[in-house]
Amino acid sequence: MTNGKIIVFSKDQKSKERLDNLINSSNDLVSEEPRRNNPIILLKGVPKEIDRSQIPTVIRNYNKDIESAYDSEDAITVLYLKNNRKQHLVNVGIKVSPAIRKIILGTYNGSISLGFSLVHAEDALPIVQCTHCLGFGHTKAKCPKEEDPQCLHCPGQHLKENCPVKDRKVECCNCAHRPGTSSKQPDDIGHSPTSKKCPIYKATLTKTINKTNYGY
Repeated sequence: MTNGKIIVFSKDQKSKERLDNLINSSNDLVSEEPRRNNPIILLKGVPKEIDRSQIPTVIRNYNKDIESAYDSEDAITVLYLKNNRKQHLVNVGIKVSPAIRKIILGTYNGSISLGFSLVHAEDALPIVQCTHCLGFGHTKAKCPKEEDPQCLHCPGQHLKENCPVKDRKVECCNCAHRPGTSSKQPDDIGHSPTSKKCPIYKATLTKTINKTNYGY
């Protein structure tokens, strides 16, 4: 329970409706849908000359359909900037409302105008992985673990270049049984902790997607 709230799962829509009616008939309880996060769009190839703080405004000014769907000041917010292979460009992660995402990926077919530039847009991976502990949901800058870095090759805590078992097959630290992780070890741990095939990565991705409001 958090802030006096609990999450209840129903087996189907009818069960959910019955439970909602029962809860809402009480004077002490209220049933509400869990809040979902807005989706993240990755813009590839944004000119560096456009100031980060001005990106939402430029998007509005040069894309009329987006301007029409702008219903609040946080309808578009810049989350992060990443390097682009071209020095004069940068990739930008923006959080947008479901309506604006639909326009960018549907109406505009994944391309938006930024001044005199046409920029490619796509859904960004909704999860982040820490480069220090290799856990999910935070970056290295906000990692709660202060101990040595997690190895990319084995479940040990050291830099990959200092790994004493480099000659062995890679083992995922997130799947391997060790203190601080799951007590139930998956059958297959023979993969990198950054692999998209990792069962923990896939479970985290599914959970995050279910918490994201894509507008459908």
